Amino acid sequence: MGVEHSSDEMVGSGIQLPRPSASLWSGASGRFHPVQLRTAIVARGWTVSEFAAAAGVSRACLYNVLRHQAASDRTVIRITQTLAAREPLSLVG
Repeated sequence: MGVEHSSDEMVGSGIQLPRPSASLWSGASGRFHPVQLRTAIVARGWTVSEFAAAAGVSRACLYNVLRHQAASDRTVIRITQTLAAREPLSLVG
């Protein structure tokens, strides 16, 4: 679960962006899957508040996304980049 490491180039910008994986993102609705997104956040060792700060989005904005509400392109990019920047924690028993 997470962010695919293939990327798209923003039109005309030359910036490479990670593409949200199908497990996190619904292309049909254009929204994140809330349960999978929260799981990806927690698996990387963040609380929702910590992740919002790391992503540079407000907690209210992130909670809206986690309630399956639409997000701006800027928010989607920030969430995707922040998830891609930290690998999930490995649990060793």
